Amino acid sequence: MLPALGLLVVMIAGYLTWRQVRPPPSVTTVDDLDRYDSELVTMIERHVAAARQAPRDARARATLGLVYEANNLWSAARSCYRNATLLDSQEPMWPHHAAIAWLKMGDPDGARSWLQRYTKLFPSFAPMLYRYGVMLLDAGEIEPAQVIFQRVIALAPDSPSGYVALGDATLQADDPMAASHILKRALELDANDKMARYLLGRAYRALGKMEEAQRELTLGRGGTRRFISDSWSAYVPEFDVSVGGKQNRAASLLEQGKAAAAEEILKQILSADPENADALTNLGTVYLHLDRLEEARGVLERAAQLDTDRFEIYINLAACLRRMEQPTAALGHADRAVSLAPDVAQTNHARGLALMQLGSNEQALESLIKAASLDVQNARIRQDLANVYVRLGQHLEALEQFQVLARTLPTRWEPQLGLARMNLRLGRMDDAIAAVTAGLEMAPREPQLLALAKRIMESHGQ
Repeated sequence: MLPALGLLVVMIAGYLTWRQVRPPPSVTTVDDLDRYDSELVTMIERHVAAARQAPRDARARATLGLVYEANNLWSAARSCYRNATLLDSQEPMWPHHAAIAWLKMGDPDGARSWLQRYTKLFPSFAPMLYRYGVMLLDAGEIEPAQVIFQRVIALAPDSPSGYVALGDATLQADDPMAASHILKRALELDANDKMARYLLGRAYRALGKMEEAQRELTLGRGGTRRFISDSWSAYVPEFDVSVGGKQNRAASLLEQGKAAAAEEILKQILSADPENADALTNLGTVYLHLDRLEEARGVLERAAQLDTDRFEIYINLAACLRRMEQPTAALGHADRAVSLAPDVAQTNHARGLALMQLGSNEQALESLIKAASLDVQNARIRQDLANVYVRLGQHLEALEQFQVLARTLPTRWEPQLGLARMNLRLGRMDDAIAAVTAGLEMAPREPQLLALAKRIMESHGQ
């Protein structure tokens, strides 16, 4: 009879051998491929072949899962990520994405059981911990969620997401004071986190700070949870070959200042579908960014012929024609946009800008007031409203708009410049000095602030 240690060695060797010889899980495919776009079919077939060529390669399975995930084939994606987890039990990204697929399939119980298991196996993987904490919070299990979010913060101290979630949980635990401190920390990390602002507004309201609450609730309107991404998630857009995915990728590139790359993607869409009004509209936006105004006008007019009821097209046409110094034509397009969407801030804003260019400031004021009422946190609209008040000589009203801007954009110098100018015109020298000083603290080399500071000093004989 073998000694105990020898038996253990034999058992371990047998298990390791079995892991090597047992058949790998079958490669996940989807039925009825002919229902899908040819580009997606080609991509699926290529990655299925790669997975079959290396049947024990977990990354090949996960990459196939990424193809399915990017194109909303969630059942297949879950299968791939589960198989990748079987093949490589040391990588937390695969079970994390399996959980995402589970949730997208509408199976929260399955996702919870899976997350409960794998967060224990990977207690230092913040993205999966955060997602598990959110599930607990949504189920009303506040204290366990708080513990999870505290761990997330320790693991990812530079991400606002953990603080926002912990603030949410703390607010639900009826401790608005503590929640407000946590949410302020989130905003120190990202002042533009709408969810943090919305929750902070709720905390202030519970504390009876109604003015602060209204401001934060307004700034946080439309806020949503921001999950912590893992490195695998960054590849999702690259594998989304649907027209919508390409449109989103082009929009993302445009936001990053990569207009030429966005142009190429949109042209690919249009080469396959020349009458795609969405792509034409977006291409027009790209041309506006590139200052190719004639081309922008051409594709936008083509889009308008294909879809006469899309107000975004007319907003872009109005912007294009304003830049081409054709304000009358711009106003015609803006009027069309307003007629299609009278209660959308951007249509009224476009009309106000065209009227300003025409010198019709009283009419512009009416449109801009409405635009500001429809989107109270839009700084660009607020700035243009302040400018038209200045044109009309209504300096007190302009001052009020700059005060709103200063509260909305507390780290920007531009509202302080407006405040300083208006206070100077109103003879409020102390307030003008305070505003220009605040602006210079934010932008000590800004020429406009320096010039105004010099003017104030000269007027005092200093």
